[in-house]
Amino acid sequence: MNKIISVLIAAYNEEAFLELAIKSVLNQEDVETEIIVVDDGSSDNTAKIARRFEGSIKLISFEKNRGKVVAFNTAFEESTGQFICFLGGDDELPSNNLSRRRAPLGGKKNSASLCKIKMISTDKRFDGTITPKSPEKGAFSGGAMMMTRDLAEKIFPIPAFLGNEDQWSSEVIKCFSEEVFHSSYAFYHYRIHAGNDSKKLGSFKNKTESMHKRFIVYGVFLEKYRFELSAQQRRHYENLSALEILRYNKSSLSIILFRGVALRVKLRYLFHSNAIWYFFRKVMNRLLSGWG
Repeated sequence: MNKIISVLIAAYNEEAFLELAIKSVLNQEDVETEIIVVDDGSSDNTAKIARRFEGSIKLISFEKNRGKVVAFNTAFEESTGQFICFLGGDDELPSNNLSRRRAPLGGKKNSASLCKIKMISTDKRFDGTITPKSPEKGAFSGGAMMMTRDLAEKIFPIPAFLGNEDQWSSEVIKCFSEEVFHSSYAFYHYRIHAGNDSKKLGSFKNKTESMHKRFIVYGVFLEKYRFELSAQQRRHYENLSALEILRYNKSSLSIILFRGVALRVKLRYLFHSNAIWYFFRKVMNRLLSGWG
């Protein structure tokens, strides 16, 4: 079996960090990797830095910015590995992690492994934070996910109008994987900096638009896979899709009265339904975690 791990890197104006990201893959031990870097129409030296690694990576450059999802779709089209994972152009992989993330997937079909994520930042509020908190769980998030190629073929192409790759990918994994393996180790280092696509902090207006790009995935996913989902799964995505419509239209009372979902799910939508609830959430974050 082809044991190559294809690492898909989408990079847009990442001149400050791309070299570190690529080297973190090249420095992996006991594993054969294929690195596909898509320069998403950067206006800085991203492509120039990537070309320094010519012969060790495959570089694709867009003339204009087409979005991270299109970049990842293109990288997957060019990949040949049996195992697939994402890497942000500003993130890093700690040493000796790809082989350990791949290990439970050997010989499996339609399977995925999830690791924890460690934040790296010059901001002490975030630096060193590990998520998720549960010791038994890995993260259903971007670079924390590795999947077998047959499962990846169910994921790709990701609808290009979505805001990111991880929400769509995680829903496919949840619904269609035969096995999901969780690691208790933080095998992915996510960098928080001023240029992040998704900021931990920010105005309600920016946050609600960012969340809408993320949460419309539920309705899109339901539309595509409705007849492959169980009745329970269909109800789940119908509820989440309806909650997003209410949240985006600032219908806080309707969210409170909504039935059929767990309280923690309802609160997630409620706290992002208007500026007042969002402010309250930021205050709670500040008190409980020091963020905000």
